[in-house]
Amino acid sequence: MAGALLPALGFQLLAEVRARTAMMRSLDGEALRLATLVAAEQRQAAEGVRQVLATLAASPTIRESDLTRCDRFLANVLAESGRYVALLTVSLDGRPRCVARPEDMGLDFSAPRFVREAVDAGRFVIGGHLPAQGARPAALAFALPYRDAYGQTTGTLVALLSLGWLRGQLDGLPLPPGAASFVVDRDGIVLDRRPRQSNDIGTAAPERFMAALRGGEMRTLLLAGMDGEERLYGLAPLGARGLELGVAVGLDPAAGGGAIRVEAARAGVFILFGTTLALLIAGAAASRTIGRPFRRLLAAASAWRSGRLAARVGQLGGPFEFRELGRALDEMAAASERREQDLRAARDEAVVTGQELAQQQARLREAEAARMAAEAAQHRFAQEQRMEAIGQLTAGVAHDFNNLLQVVAGNLELVEKAARGRGDAREARMLGTALRAVGRGARLTGQLLSFSRRQVLHARLVQLPTLLADIMERIVPVLPDDIAVSWHTVPDIWPCRLDAAHFETALLNVVMNARHAMPEGGKIEIRMGNLRLDAAAAGRFGVPAGDYIEVTVADSGIGMDQDVLDHVFEPFFTTREIGEGSGLGLSQVDGFVRQSGGGVAVSSTPGAGTSVSMLFPREAQGNGAPPAAPVVDLPGSQQRILVVDDDPGVLEVLKATLEDAGYQVTTARNGREALGLLRSEQPFDAVLTDVVMPGGVSGVDVARQASSLRPGIRVLLASGYSQMAEHGIDRRAEFAFLSKPYERMDLLHLLAGRNLAAPQGERA
Repeated sequence: MAGALLPALGFQLLAEVRARTAMMRSLDGEALRLATLVAAEQRQAAEGVRQVLATLAASPTIRESDLTRCDRFLANVLAESGRYVALLTVSLDGRPRCVARPEDMGLDFSAPRFVREAVDAGRFVIGGHLPAQGARPAALAFALPYRDAYGQTTGTLVALLSLGWLRGQLDGLPLPPGAASFVVDRDGIVLDRRPRQSNDIGTAAPERFMAALRGGEMRTLLLAGMDGEERLYGLAPLGARGLELGVAVGLDPAAGGGAIRVEAARAGVFILFGTTLALLIAGAAASRTIGRPFRRLLAAASAWRSGRLAARVGQLGGPFEFRELGRALDEMAAASERREQDLRAARDEAVVTGQELAQQQARLREAEAARMAAEAAQHRFAQEQRMEAIGQLTAGVAHDFNNLLQVVAGNLELVEKAARGRGDAREARMLGTALRAVGRGARLTGQLLSFSRRQVLHARLVQLPTLLADIMERIVPVLPDDIAVSWHTVPDIWPCRLDAAHFETALLNVVMNARHAMPEGGKIEIRMGNLRLDAAAAGRFGVPAGDYIEVTVADSGIGMDQDVLDHVFEPFFTTREIGEGSGLGLSQVDGFVRQSGGGVAVSSTPGAGTSVSMLFPREAQGNGAPPAAPVVDLPGSQQRILVVDDDPGVLEVLKATLEDAGYQVTTARNGREALGLLRSEQPFDAVLTDVVMPGGVSGVDVARQASSLRPGIRVLLASGYSQMAEHGIDRRAEFAFLSKPYERMDLLHLLAGRNLAAPQGERA
């Protein structure tokens, strides 16, 4: 009889196992769904705060840092919103600057790391729990850096979101009976818990939960909660760069016990019938009429034990009891099959839900990446606007300053020449010192124009390997003996167009930086090669896709950390001691390379050296430098020259300089006066004119009219302004050009020693 009971007992055990497995799978899916729902509510609340702070950061009242207006502005925003307990701006050292409520001036954000993180990363950051203080209730902090009109980060906007408001939002989310949930900040501090215990808010969540949340993935775990009750928890971490908020929703496994009890009851029926079957078999073992029904019952039971619930006993012959037993067992098997199908459908739905959650997380990550890219593009745009503003300012200053230097230099040269003529060596030496100071002033102006990408470039077609070899002959001797230098290029380097003198200065700046990074000696390697960039690779240098020549200077020095790398191209930024460097070196390199149509990238690792790569665009036409212009002998005493400049001081010193050299000089104070003289019968062999002049007629207009009215006349342009293209002239092809301040001998050399129809920058 005991053997006859085994099939029924086995079937009951199988039913119970399957019922429990199905119930746990269903609980898994429901716990994840509810955790996702609560997490979505948290994410929506955080996004609302971010949008408010982004709108405030774009406000001129915030950007201009007018504290009185800013206080009133934030107070109005706070009054209109019922969700914030504080709104304020914080300086870079963590002190409040502008507050919606006067009592918030006592807050200190120098210690919380989320404010520093927002500034360093340049993005919106979810902070953490701030306990109640005085009349201010407990809150959740958020931070977003803001920039001034020049794109410079000047402070952080901080919002404190009321935990009471946040809990009110969460109360609208239904939870099943026996469920529990809680929300934590990045440090594991409980922001909300259901069912609520007033003494839990602001306490630390169990470490077993925090360890699972810091894993960064949604999952389920069977854990004892904060109340000590074991539940199946769905865990949902929030944050693209580590945990910023965490959500846990737990379901009571006992809530699914009803399903198990139903299954157990049904299995009990199977046992009852199994027992009845065993008794019938034992009582009628000798009867041949029950043999066949018995075998069919055993076959069906065997099929059910193996999971084939579609098997049926079918219509049995023999006694009435066997027929009724077979019918009852078939009905229970059909019911079990239907439940299995329902469980399979629920499992498939849970799988689909998990896939949807994964897709949603992927979309969120993509959205976060897009937001970061947009913020980076906005920062680059602001930096470009800042450089453009600096460039416009320095260009205007350079024009006036270079005119002043031209007057000073011209008069000093005339006085120095007179002193030498008298044999007064002491006076000549002092005047020479003054002239060198003027030269340093001119170089400083050039440096300022360089990093703002508005310097005067005399670009010509060059072969970089030849130019590099020539430059290295001058660089190597100035390096210490404990620094080894090597350079090599690949064959068939493409030609490019650049200003050779400025390229030498840029290369020297990079090499000198490398030397200072190796106080104990080391090695410098200079590499040159052709480089074809697609759009993705070109983004690292901030240039369009295309063909470039890459010049890389790598050293074995002390390297730089990321904080230094972030500022390496900023003007006047230096890590050296006062007096050891101006901080303009790499900013000049960046300005020159980008003004030449290329880009610069720096990579470095502390203790492992630095690599600076400069890209110059490939020149499509030609394969070498143009030939030198023919020299024309033009004795000054035979030449009549028209000098045009709106600055009386410059005009006076030029007249004296040229007359001292034997030229016959006629002056004009503006472009209209010069055109009147050119249309007259007065003979002229050459015209020297400033470019930027008032009255609607520029020096370029004078030069072109002179060439038209008097074919063959020689024309020379001079200016302290850097952007000649803005005045409609291409220095490479139209007229010779002198940058103010220039030396007396440079001017005389151009007038007496070369064909002025060719531009100055094209000399070989």
